[in-house]
Amino acid sequence: MFNTKRHQGAACLGMLLLLASIVAADWTEPAPRSWSFPEDHWPKRDYRVEWWYFTGFLSDQEDEDYQFGYQVTFFRIGLVDELPPGPSAWLTKDLVLGHAALTDFREGTHRFSELTYRSVPFLVDWGESEGMPIIRTSAPAGTDGMWSLTWKDGAFELSVTDHREDFTLQLSSEADGEPWFHGPGGVHAKGDSASSLYYTYPRMKTTGTVTTGGRTFPVTGESWMDREIGSDWLGPDDLGWDWFSLRLEDGRSIMILSTRDRKGDHTLTGSIREKSGASRVIPSSALSLKTLGSWESPHTGISYPSSWAIRIPEEEIDIRVSPLFSSQENRSQIEFGVTYWEGAVYVTDGHDERIGRGYVELTGYGEGNRPGF
Repeated sequence: MFNTKRHQGAACLGMLLLLASIVAADWTEPAPRSWSFPEDHWPKRDYRVEWWYFTGFLSDQEDEDYQFGYQVTFFRIGLVDELPPGPSAWLTKDLVLGHAALTDFREGTHRFSELTYRSVPFLVDWGESEGMPIIRTSAPAGTDGMWSLTWKDGAFELSVTDHREDFTLQLSSEADGEPWFHGPGGVHAKGDSASSLYYTYPRMKTTGTVTTGGRTFPVTGESWMDREIGSDWLGPDDLGWDWFSLRLEDGRSIMILSTRDRKGDHTLTGSIREKSGASRVIPSSALSLKTLGSWESPHTGISYPSSWAIRIPEEEIDIRVSPLFSSQENRSQIEFGVTYWEGAVYVTDGHDERIGRGYVELTGYGEGNRPGF
């Protein structure tokens, strides 16, 4: 059925993004900084783009064999750095985008939800300090209620619901120690012409509920949280990225980012965190990433890489990464939306023994899917 509200919102989004591309703005560029938490979990609206990203594995407390994977991402995209003069409360500096997915491993299903709103009253609230939500926004068209991200008593609390896609997430994830920074002063270089402020909590204990198919499951599990802040995510010749968040059973956590340009050349960056909390950047010269296979979506016809070999000799890492199942594509239903692959993966060693798990994100594949950041 044609969703008038959804398509009107998409047209509005397209016009606003076009406006943002032609309006001169003086955005802050990432630079090493002195961090302060929890204050830095809240929005930094002098930067053009930022996001709060969560993925995790959840088990039913009553049936550990019933497992889910989930993804929730809130994006803020700046349109102008200063509001134009005028008395209207409907003037806005930015947009909010929300993406959420629920993967049911036992049923083999993958559900994806998205929303896009201007930051105006009754649709979006951005918090500024503790006691306020980091972000609170109306749910997708056709669903009463709100999506929200809140910091409370040392934990991130997520609330997401979509009646059409038939799932609701109510989750609380405890921050696991100090943030893990992916570069000096928190600056992560993404090649020669792009960078972001970037920190992670890789192993947060998570509790809450998952509701789908008419059932509510009390769940426990472990989540990965990324926070990125910047103004340019890709260089002018870049098409997209392959991103890996991996948790090994020996307590190590690994982040790898491979950006690729129009010629097919890749730039690799990465970092590793020990069980003790100590972390370090992995030089690109010490990192090898090889694609072992591909998967073509029966829905979009897009071909994605699928299964990888990762070697970091100095860290004694020689692993294989494979999807739990292939069909974990997030297909946007709005004009100007981006379709990408975001899915749960498992990690094996040279003896084909499972030694970890994580998530992989693949963007920029297929026509018109270059991330618009």
